[in-house]
Amino acid sequence: MKVCIDPGHNSTGKDTGAEGYGLKEQDITLILGRKVRELLIGYGVTVVMTRDGDNAPSTATVETSLSSRVALSNAARADYFISIHTNASDTHSGTGSEVFALKAGGEGEKLASVIAPKLAIAGLWANRGVKFGNLQVLRDTDAPAVLCECGFIDYASDAVKLKDDVYLQRIAKAIADGFAEYKGLSTINQPPTSEPVNKVPVTSTPPKGDNITPLNGDKGWDEYTEDGRRIIHATNYAYLTIGTDGSVWSYGPNRDAIKLA
Repeated sequence: MKVCIDPGHNSTGKDTGAEGYGLKEQDITLILGRKVRELLIGYGVTVVMTRDGDNAPSTATVETSLSSRVALSNAARADYFISIHTNASDTHSGTGSEVFALKAGGEGEKLASVIAPKLAIAGLWANRGVKFGNLQVLRDTDAPAVLCECGFIDYASDAVKLKDDVYLQRIAKAIADGFAEYKGLSTINQPPTSEPVNKVPVTSTPPKGDNITPLNGDKGWDEYTEDGRRIIHATNYAYLTIGTDGSVWSYGPNRDAIKLA
């Protein structure tokens, strides 16, 4: 199994990425791409990268940058192609993650459908779902392809997470785990996951805060510690909210407020 990882954009030339809050998209995508590579290797996957440094093989124009990435993947005979990006909006008000495929009904859409909810949980932000686009790296690659938009670099709360290595590792793991789940792969060399702690929710009135992601599912909720940080996984509630005091709340299907931590 061979996967081509495409860290979006270049450091020089015409195909540089979005910027926000002191971050450059091309820097973040390279960090994420390298992390995804290591995690996929842990699943026994062979990984090729469209760039493992500042630039793709061509930087002259956006088109040649994209064409060189496609050509590299096709020459390597990759089985799948995963492009990694961060998003931005004209109004600087967008937030959350989304995954693009070329069209409905193909392997790209199926893979995107597995990765998208994992990205939302990893970033504790909105799940913008699976979208379709006639994008060059999706259209011209021989392999089934997806493009992951990992948060908005120009939105404050997303940018804070994109500066945090703990969140970057979680985002990378979401992509790698999503691919592994789709292909039915087992880990051969992965670090142990954190154990859940404190599973007793308390019903009360939530403080004001930022609504950060819609989540669905039936697995309940767990609180984890990762590198001394609190991570909330609450898939069976409609919305998660971070209070101004740092507490974490969820609104259930009946809009009941549950304090998670």
